[in-house]
Amino acid sequence: MLTPYELKRPTRTSDGMGGFTESLPSGSVLYGTLVYQENEPFMLTRRESDIQRGDIIVVQGEDYRVLQVRKIDGGDTSEVSLERTVKPI
Repeated sequence: MLTPYELKRPTRTSDGMGGFTESLPSGSVLYGTLVYQENEPFMLTRRESDIQRGDIIVVQGEDYRVLQVRKIDGGDTSEVSLERTVKPI
């Protein structure tokens, strides 16, 4: 079953004093399937989805950080390894 999820990409902005501020702007809504294998969450989604390592995926109000995106051979699907996070940034 495809689940709607929100894809957010953290952005960094210089604070003018040699450091930076990180923010998490609103993202886009995409669809995928959240699956657990050996208590590790991952998502199956369309290969065209613009998902990168470090992105935040929000599924049913819970935040997950993208650890890895792997293209599955022979199809139009990607496997996205996730880590549940309490504080996304």
